Amino acid sequence: NVADDSSEPSTYLTPGSLDERYQTLHTLYYQRLRLLTHTFSNTFDDITGTGIEGMQGLGSELSFLRLTLQYRIEALPHLIKRLVNELVVAPLPAIGSILQFVVAIMLFRYWRNWAPEGLYKLRQGLMKARPRTQRNLRLTKTIWYFDQVRTPIAWLILLSLMFSFIEDPALTFFIEVGQIVAYWVLLSWLGVLFINAFISRSSRAMKQETADLTLRSLKYFFTWFVISGLALDLIARYTGEGTLYTWTFSLVEFFLSVLLILLLVIWRPSIFRAIKNDHQKNAVAESVLHHPQGLISYFYSIIGAGYLLQVYISKHFIDWISGFNTGQQMLDSILGIEMDKAYQRQKDDINVNRIPPDLQEKLMQQGKHLIEQAGNIILKKILHRIDTGPGGAMVLVSETGGGKTVLLQRVARESKKSTILVDCPKEGIDALIKELARKLHIDSKAPMTRVVFEELRKKNIEVLLIDNIHRLIRPYVGGQEQLDKFAVLFQHVPDILCVLSTNSSTWQYILRARATRILDRNALKLKPWTVDQISTLIKNSCEEIGIDPDFSNVIIPRQFDDSNYDNPKDRTFSGFIRILHGASTGNPMVALGLWAKSLFVDKNDSVIALLPRLPSADELNNANLTLLLVLRVICQSEIISREDIVKSLQISNGEIDTALRFAQYNKWVERIDEDYFQLNWYWRKVITRVLSRKNLMPQYH
Repeated sequence: NVADDSSEPSTYLTPGSLDERYQTLHTLYYQRLRLLTHTFSNTFDDITGTGIEGMQGLGSELSFLRLTLQYRIEALPHLIKRLVNELVVAPLPAIGSILQFVVAIMLFRYWRNWAPEGLYKLRQGLMKARPRTQRNLRLTKTIWYFDQVRTPIAWLILLSLMFSFIEDPALTFFIEVGQIVAYWVLLSWLGVLFINAFISRSSRAMKQETADLTLRSLKYFFTWFVISGLALDLIARYTGEGTLYTWTFSLVEFFLSVLLILLLVIWRPSIFRAIKNDHQKNAVAESVLHHPQGLISYFYSIIGAGYLLQVYISKHFIDWISGFNTGQQMLDSILGIEMDKAYQRQKDDINVNRIPPDLQEKLMQQGKHLIEQAGNIILKKILHRIDTGPGGAMVLVSETGGGKTVLLQRVARESKKSTILVDCPKEGIDALIKELARKLHIDSKAPMTRVVFEELRKKNIEVLLIDNIHRLIRPYVGGQEQLDKFAVLFQHVPDILCVLSTNSSTWQYILRARATRILDRNALKLKPWTVDQISTLIKNSCEEIGIDPDFSNVIIPRQFDDSNYDNPKDRTFSGFIRILHGASTGNPMVALGLWAKSLFVDKNDSVIALLPRLPSADELNNANLTLLLVLRVICQSEIISREDIVKSLQISNGEIDTALRFAQYNKWVERIDEDYFQLNWYWRKVITRVLSRKNLMPQYH
């Protein structure tokens, strides 16, 4: 401003250069934005709204944006001239940046040429590696996903390097704009490719129609997302969050509403089709199906989408909590409730009978034969140890019914060295020595233990397989004495290799009570079977005995209903297997036993399947401590006498007898050979779960 007529000079100076004038304008503009953020909400709404003040504010911001762009463009010739002068005076920094840029381009081109074939070969090498470990499988999957998104990642890295080479402050505006545009576009591209890769990898399980609609919807969403995010980011950075930002944000919300309506239109037929195919519709689903036409159908399709989303989330939530100990009790309760509902919906037929006992026996025998196909990795480890020696002890651990007996039988058949397989009798060490003597064809009145040891050396027995070694263990003070007597074998026959099997409950007790007395803590553990393995076991068992069950009367609880199958029989069978797998926690013989309990023969001599009655933990959860302790002792020993139960618990005979009678009445426990007891296989899983939840028995890992 020019000084007025008064003698006082002005406190303001007129900006001289173009840079000074722009910086003055820039300062005044952002002071305006600061005032906006500190003004009253009503005033802020007026200035950023669509009224007269809003129009004036919008005009001011657009003018500032136009002047900013004009200033930056007009400054470019001067900037280029200055850069040329700097290059002439001091060329080395520029040459260094150019060389870095050339190296980055060369690396980028090399990566683009190498990656397609190189990543493929890397995946193939990991897949061919043996043994096929979980680490290799996870790494292979990670490389596959990386291969799908490598292009935007490579561009992100290249552009980041290019932007970092340019450090001139005068170019900051153009660098920032370039970075914002590039990052929004490339990151959105990366997101689309990743989700597309996930859908492609899941295409075997996901219906093709659903996969196509999902990908199409994601493309629409990411297009809206990148345009909206890019516009808002640029406006917020260069004009602030004022009138233009508010108007743009309202426009973004409007287009989001349009996008949601578009998604509703393309998903509406699929939503109605999915609800129509749902076998367990509730009142909400039925109301949706009653409004398939007209404008009202769009409102009900929203309700239907929420219904399907709730079903999807609940199924995945149950799958998630099933992996946690704390969620197991809730999962059992949910499964019990859903199974009760399913039993009520399942058609009862008084003209059906369970399949004959001989057919059940054939089914179980075929199952044992098929279980031989599992545990190949552990089998190779045992055979390798047998071949390489030296003597010692190996321990094979699994749940009862997990396949350890079948695996030892395979070892006995495939071992190239002289081998004896013995099933440890329930009566203890003396009975075990007698069984060994029988296997060695010894008929002597001399002390049996000494004779057996001599015969093992004389016949050059190199491998001794003892199944169910836990029958030598009793869970009381001094109850490991028989195991210690068995250890004498290693002193008299030092070159023999003993492969011992034990159930997981006893193994936990052995580790706590005896640790490494004679047994290796690093036991070979048979893992629970997967859903796919249980499915194969059930299918092959049925094929071997020539039955094809009818599932038309089965209603699968929603949490186990597998909607990935279009064929109703395949869908029901898949849900049925998931129920068996959950109830057995991957124990093949328990799953096979539950399957046998699910099969019936109708009046036409056709085999039909009905949901099995799963054991309930309600009464066990409320059982008194004495009963639970009795069950724990039986579980740890597998087979135990009443006398040993009393020794283990130091509880009166009357209390023990009462607990045993109650357990037998509820069929939790079976009595064998007059004085011995074992858990009923049908109840074993429930009992061990309850004992683990009540911290009476450590869970097997």
